[in-house]
This record gives sequence, structure tokens and C-alpha cells, in this order.
Amino acid sequence: MNAKIQVFKMVCKALAVVIALVCCYNMFYAIAENEQVYTECWVLCQPNDCVNIRETPSRKGQILGRFETGDKIYIDGKHKNGFLHLVKLGLEMSEGWIYCGYVSTEEPKVVCATTTVQANGRRVACRKHICGERRCWVVTGTELTVWYWTDEWAVTNKGFIQSKYLAPVSIPEQ
Repeated sequence: MNAKIQVFKMVCKALAVVIALVCCYNMFYAIAENEQVYTECWVLCQPNDCVNIRETPSRKGQILGRFETGDKIYIDGKHKNGFLHLVKLGLEMSEGWIYCGYVSTEEPKVVCATTTVQANGRRVACRKHICGERRCWVVTGTELTVWYWTDEWAVTNKGFIQSKYLAPVSIPEQ
């Protein structure tokens, strides 16, 4: 079990580093033009669920607010403990932290459709969130309800599954 937790932590750190590198790349050009640029991202979570905005990069940090799937957020490249630094929040708070497992660089599409697993005879992991711990396995032919879809991840009734393992779904125009 410790090995799985270590792998999960490494994946979250790698995701945070990739997002931070994208931010740094954008900031390099912003500095050259004397302008500050942030990376636009979106929140991705289960329906009727929300993701906490924290005051500090910790699950024990005070909750400042919440986001739902599809909410647009801005990050500046700072990351710590698997959390990404949020900026341009508005209202009473101007910054905060969000756990990286609920952040997508793609805007999620609302789908609400049924699809099947297509994994060439292999089983596929359903995860708690992006790159999160495995909740269960599903096999080819398993029928799933998909609520949200990005090119990389689908949020289903079983959990988060990489989109490449699912039959294509019809995405309504928004």
C-alpha cells in the first residue's frame, strides 16, 4: 500500500511540475512584455460535488470557498504539497490553493451519456480524481455513465477514467 501512495504522490508532484512549467513558460513572455500572465484552467470533479479553495497548500488549511466542475480558475505556477496556487479569485479573496487532482487544462464538456469501456481486453482503473488512487477496475464492455469529458479524462459513475479507454460519446454543443 505504501508503494501505491508513493506513486500517487509522485504523479501529483509531476502534474504540479508540468502545470508550473507551463506557467513559467507563459510568465517568461509576460516578463519580456512587462505584463503578468496566468494559466487558465478548469475544475473537474464529480457531479453535485465541489472542490475546496484553501488558505494554505494543505488539506488542513482553512476553507475559503468552493468550486464546481467547469469553474474557470487561474494559476500562477506556484505549487506545494500537490496544491496549485490560485490567483485572480476576486471578491474578498484574491488568492488561495486548490488540490491538483481536480484541475484540468481543458474545459470539461457536459455529456450525460452512456458509453462502454474499450480497453483491448485489459482492465482500466477508475480513480478518485485525476491521477488519484484507484477506486476500482472496470473491464472492456462495461457500460458507464459519463457526466463530464475532456480529451484526457472522463468523469463517470465509477470515477475518473482516461478518455482514451472509452468509446466516443456525443458531446452536445454548449
